[in-house]
Amino acid sequence: MQVKVMLDHHKYKDKPSTDEVKIINNRIIKQPTIVDIQNLSHSLSSGQTFIPAYLGSEHNGAIKRSMYCWTSQQVIALDFDNVKLNKKTNKFDKHISLTINQALEKFRDTASFLYTTFRHTKEHHKFRVVFVLDQCLSDPNAYDAFSKQFIKQYPESDQCSIERNRLFYGGRELHIINYANRLQVDIPELIEIKSKPKVENRPIHFKKKNGKILFDTKEDMYNYLLKQDIADYLGVAKYSNCLFHTDIHKSASVFITETNQSYYKCHSTNCGARGNIFDITKLYYGLSQSGVVQHLMDYYNLVLTPTSKQDEALDIMSRNLKKLDTKSVFNDYQRVYRKINKYISVLETFYQHGMEVINYFAIRESQDNVFFAPIRKIQELCNVKGINCTFQNINRILNYLTYLGLIEKVPIQDVSQILINYSKSYEQEKKLNYYRVVLITPQLLATATKRLNVLERHCIKLSDFTYPKLSKILLADELKRVFQNRGEGGEIIDE
Repeated sequence: MQVKVMLDHHKYKDKPSTDEVKIINNRIIKQPTIVDIQNLSHSLSSGQTFIPAYLGSEHNGAIKRSMYCWTSQQVIALDFDNVKLNKKTNKFDKHISLTINQALEKFRDTASFLYTTFRHTKEHHKFRVVFVLDQCLSDPNAYDAFSKQFIKQYPESDQCSIERNRLFYGGRELHIINYANRLQVDIPELIEIKSKPKVENRPIHFKKKNGKILFDTKEDMYNYLLKQDIADYLGVAKYSNCLFHTDIHKSASVFITETNQSYYKCHSTNCGARGNIFDITKLYYGLSQSGVVQHLMDYYNLVLTPTSKQDEALDIMSRNLKKLDTKSVFNDYQRVYRKINKYISVLETFYQHGMEVINYFAIRESQDNVFFAPIRKIQELCNVKGINCTFQNINRILNYLTYLGLIEKVPIQDVSQILINYSKSYEQEKKLNYYRVVLITPQLLATATKRLNVLERHCIKLSDFTYPKLSKILLADELKRVFQNRGEGGEIIDE
């Protein structure tokens, strides 16, 4: 039997570096591969990277490593890293919940093979179990429904393993379970979404062009979406069985709130699913906040016409990323480069997150390009890219880069209330920072050099980048620039 996956042909002996991952991302999308299970197992245990899905659908005119480019999938891989998050230290500690021998027994009737990852040791087992489905799924809703139901059986596994665009590195040791095993696909009953609701006579400002609905502001677009009938959107009656638990009593209802918004609510005390169209979409599809917005825009054929300010901000961030990649901007500022070199991957992640926020959450009528960046979100994005940083270290790195001037914090009183509301709904973490888009220039790096002199004169290292220590050497204005929103609910401080 053969399956279609994205398989990188390069063999690695160790876990790829951050720079290598960028190359893999660009390369693997051009390498759809039809392969039998036995050859796939040997490729992965020889260090080749793969995506279990076939990504062949264009999104925004291109095929990229995106869930929206997902076309089909017949292979699922689950990661077992045997770690547990220590909430006190915010680090992952060793926690052996499943050894290789136990896994071989546990999955003897379901999995095809497993292989150890590059970080596996005899004392700390880290491995990946690979399953082959008994059918190829080409409906993303069907895949999501099945995979979410399947992974719930294994809470000790990495719950992100089932993402449609998940990239898995190769490894070393192959343990064959049974190449003939097939995972039976039992898909929960799916909701058939009806045709798109009519949009005439809506009290929202928009234009129609070529079958699309155009908005000048996100506020108008969001208000438009909040008024769409959730019952029509989901293809259910006003009173129906709840979509989020096994329900025989028609516990769910859809109604219009006092603010004229459509609202879904399950009245069962054992469920409690409720929310507007954004909440329900996130709950049903398991998408990120930006993924929810993109899904609804695609579903209702909505388009945001970008403002010149928004284009300007995205252009600056793209130019910054290119400068960090080529490093040419540092030719005359090698000292700055040596000091920040090990933090460049974090800075790149910061810019990439900023572009996402500007794309989806920027306040378009604002006169300034400001975005928000929760530290925990930056940490999560870094971890996904293989950059292992603690929450505390990310916080100190961003403060360090702020001091040098490579990024600029914005006082919370200068942030529009709309953006503050968006940021709080986007991130459960109450404490976050707001940033202004700045271009990396030779003048900026010259100023950074002078600031480095101050740090070196006082022997300040990254571990010293806390408010109490810096308050002893920095003037009040400089201290406020780095710890912009301290004491106002917006700054996380290392005391």
